[in-house]
Amino acid sequence: MKIILSRWLPFVLYAGLIFYISSGPLPEIPGPLQIEYIDLVAHALEYALFTWLAYRAFGTIKALRKQGLFITLLISILYGFSDELHQYSVPGRQMDTWILYLTHWGRLRWWGY
Repeated sequence: MKIILSRWLPFVLYAGLIFYISSGPLPEIPGPLQIEYIDLVAHALEYALFTWLAYRAFGTIKALRKQGLFITLLISILYGFSDELHQYSVPGRQMDTWILYLTHWGRLRWWGY
C-alpha cells in the first residue's frame, strides 16, 4: 500500500496542479525570465515530468506492466490534449496546437525517441 500511495499520490497531485494552473489566466513571467520561447520549454519539461510520474504510477498495476510504456504515453497524450481543450474555454487562455505538439515532444524525448 505504501508503494502504491507513494507513486500514485505525486501523479494525481501533479495532474491536479496542471489543471489548476490551466484554469486561471496566463501567469506573468518575471522580467529576467522573459526569454523567447520559455513557455514552450516549460511545457516540454512540465509534460516530461508528468509522463515520468505516470509511468511510476501505472507501473504499480501488475496487469499493465507489459504495456506500461504504451499506456503511459497514451495517458500523457490524452491528458495534454484535454488540458489544451480545457484552456480553450478559460478566459484569457487559448488552445495552442504548437504547445500540444511540444508537450508530445517532451514526452517522447523523455523516453529517448
